[in-house]
Amino acid sequence: MSLVLEISEFERKVVQELHHQDGYQKGTAVALGCSVSSLVRYISNIFKRTGFDPRKVEDRVELLGLIPTGIGYNLTAKEKTVILACCDYSMNLLQVSRVLGYHKNSIWYLRNSIQKKTGLDVRNFYDLIKLQKMVQNDSYEVEEQ
Repeated sequence: MSLVLEISEFERKVVQELHHQDGYQKGTAVALGCSVSSLVRYISNIFKRTGFDPRKVEDRVELLGLIPTGIGYNLTAKEKTVILACCDYSMNLLQVSRVLGYHKNSIWYLRNSIQKKTGLDVRNFYDLIKLQKMVQNDSYEVEEQ
């Protein structure tokens, strides 16, 4: 069975609205005027046909043919520093907080912020490698604070 990347116009609207709602299914269902259970069926059908999960940021980007920069990857300088420090200190967030001089809760907040913006977790090795490449290749937009 081969997977297709073409989706119907309504499925595209589902993916676009999910992307706009940051994956929030209830808000997406309300915006589309359908029930959450119907939305879950649409998402399941899209996943079965394409192999991409519309609930994940990177898969929504693929389905919509978007370029990743500027659609939720607006990383701050602090977030960029945390990503690189996590690489240097084996994903140990407590050690990262000591080295950077931030309170441990600040590091957790930044980790959550990175995860919300990119859909990737700095505590997961494979996600961290993706984040590191993204940061090192400057395929993100930095907001100075």
